[in-house]
Amino acid sequence: MNIFVDNLLPAWKTFIDSECYVNDLSTRESGYDIYIVHPENSSSIISKSPCVIVSSFDLLNRIKKNKILEKYFVSTNYSASNFSVVHKEGEDKTVVMCVVKTPDNMYILYDVKMDENYNCHNQSIKKIIIDYKESAFCYEKMSYIDKRNIRRYQNKIIHLASDLLNKPLVSIWKYPYHHKNVFNLRIDVDPDRNVSEVKALQRINNTIDLLSGYNDRVTMALNFYKRMPNYYEFVNSFKDIFDIANHGFFHHNFFDKYHLKKNISLPESLLFSKQRPVSGYISPEYFWNKHTPSIIGQQGYSYASSLGNDYCSYPYRQIHNGSVQQYFEIPTNPLVYGKFKQYYNNIDSILNSYTNLVINSSLNTQEPCLLYEHPAIIGEHPDVAKTLFDTADNCGFYPITLSGFSDWLSRRMELSSNIYYDSSANIIGIDKSFINMTEFSVSYRAPNCNDTKVYKLKDVSKVKISSCSPAITIYNEPDDYTIGSTLSYNNERTISIFSNYKHLMKTYNAYYLFYKYLFLKKYPLIK
Repeated sequence: MNIFVDNLLPAWKTFIDSECYVNDLSTRESGYDIYIVHPENSSSIISKSPCVIVSSFDLLNRIKKNKILEKYFVSTNYSASNFSVVHKEGEDKTVVMCVVKTPDNMYILYDVKMDENYNCHNQSIKKIIIDYKESAFCYEKMSYIDKRNIRRYQNKIIHLASDLLNKPLVSIWKYPYHHKNVFNLRIDVDPDRNVSEVKALQRINNTIDLLSGYNDRVTMALNFYKRMPNYYEFVNSFKDIFDIANHGFFHHNFFDKYHLKKNISLPESLLFSKQRPVSGYISPEYFWNKHTPSIIGQQGYSYASSLGNDYCSYPYRQIHNGSVQQYFEIPTNPLVYGKFKQYYNNIDSILNSYTNLVINSSLNTQEPCLLYEHPAIIGEHPDVAKTLFDTADNCGFYPITLSGFSDWLSRRMELSSNIYYDSSANIIGIDKSFINMTEFSVSYRAPNCNDTKVYKLKDVSKVKISSCSPAITIYNEPDDYTIGSTLSYNNERTISIFSNYKHLMKTYNAYYLFYKYLFLKKYPLIK
């Protein structure tokens, strides 16, 4: 299908780009199959497309009743407030879609809040499922908006349009080669406040030794607070084999531009001076604000990640001030050892939860299996890493670093502008011969079918898709109510220095430390 996206809708722009839908060459000249438009532009577009997707339910009032052939609503279980899952009926208002058919057009109307929620920079204490069978939950400070479910909502809309138009959806598969998913374990090397520095460094060294043989699937995110004066020894301890990300100097994202940029640029200077360039920035904890995207973009990062902005979603280009940025947001899963331990008292149950978390990713292909932990856990409990690696290998996940995933995503987007689908011949074609086809596959979802077939690109290039056997078949995705899902609950409030004392004190301490280090000359002298 050919899809037009209004420039006034960056949320749709970044979603469509990240899905890498393949245009249909045979219908390209006759126009677009789907127009996704802003309400301001809907009147000029309506006559051009068999299907119009728009956020204005007011459009119903502009359509004459005698012109409506059919109208019905499609429900979801996403909260209208923040897109968390509403598990019990009546707990919260949910978002819906409305399908309207007329003699000339078909409309899919969606919730207007979806567009603005992509730009939300607020955080709250989220309720997360640990074990849905036992109704086990934990709580974590994260993005108030569950943006992963916005993407699910958008997916439902596009799939609905495909079904109604009776046209297949063809896209470049989400993961390298023909794997069901990818796997990465990010180690956030944070200040360990509960033990001595000697013990903390011992845990870090244990973690390095344990993971040295798994450097193809590990990313080390380095934070430099409490490393004074041994900054360079700290960097050197991670050897040259590991993928490195910047995790800030202090364990905080300052809420003003000046201090935030300093906190990001100081580790850059340390790492570059030791010839350890980094391509990713990992925000500490849940901290994220309106200045963060612009500074990350200015510093030239290719990817970033923050629980305060998003979690679990498939990577996409970040939105800032209504425009799509160049770097990828690569969200991670928020469930870690400490969250499982809140509910379980023994290591076997915790390891079983890790196993379930990874296995769930083999079913839920919309979310990459990107996890994180700390040296305080990996260095003390080596069975945690072994369980994660073994389970991911058994599931057939592709091991990857975050820098490697970001690079592959860029190549995937490059391919998306050089590939086409010819529905009349049912073949895939590529415009440029230099594209490395072996690391890509294409997915094919027939209309009104819940299965998605994934074909190796080299097998279906210039060959009828129907004559090829799929490398894998993805069946029904799991229900939204599963391990890692966030649940809507009453009285969920956004966090600020005025509403949350702990947040206030963390912010105060960060600024205090910034100037304490300046006064005592504790900042590193860049060599």
